[in-house]
Amino acid sequence: MATIDKHPNGLRHVPVQDRGRERLEAILDAAAESFAEVGADLTTMEGVAKRSGSAIGSLYQFFPNKKVLFRTVVERSLERSQALFELLMPTEVSREKWPEMLDQIVDAYAAFEHTDPGFRAIWSNLHFHDDFEYDKNSLYDLLVGRTQQLISGLAPDLTEPRARVIAAVLVETINATIVITARKEPALAQQMLSETKIMLRRYVAPYLDRTTLSSGGAGSEP
Repeated sequence: MATIDKHPNGLRHVPVQDRGRERLEAILDAAAESFAEVGADLTTMEGVAKRSGSAIGSLYQFFPNKKVLFRTVVERSLERSQALFELLMPTEVSREKWPEMLDQIVDAYAAFEHTDPGFRAIWSNLHFHDDFEYDKNSLYDLLVGRTQQLISGLAPDLTEPRARVIAAVLVETINATIVITARKEPALAQQMLSETKIMLRRYVAPYLDRTTLSSGGAGSEP
């Protein structure tokens, strides 16, 4: 399990011993579950303490208020999301392997949404962290930038601005699909994810076809 190694903004204390780290992680797990299940507005410090099996004093030892607790949950989930992305996204990929990699990313993030309540907490409580734009944008820039790098390698005829737009469409579509399917019945969610993979593969395919580009087809530059 990931641990907090530095002082996030507002966190009062970072434990050094394993026991203290485990207690902090248990609190963060409980808080993430509460934020995801009932929302940030209805989550209370007392409820998180009870859910985590901690004394309320232990909670306040780390977090002065619910805002800081929520922010730490968000930061931990974003760090995990970034680590997952780094694991999945190669520095380059062949045209033959591109569809397979795209499918793997969709599946991995869909699974991540189900296994990491902090990820669900982020998208279920957007109104609660408007002041965290820097954190969100940093991850977003990483996702789009790396995807743009791959697109440019696969389709070198594309201009840099066009490649970035295509990358942004891919990232935003995958994100939106995962958020939406999280609220659907499992069978329907899986069908929607499968259709999204087909849609994204077909969206990207014309840009990777130099013949299409040169003939002014669907993927041609404006």
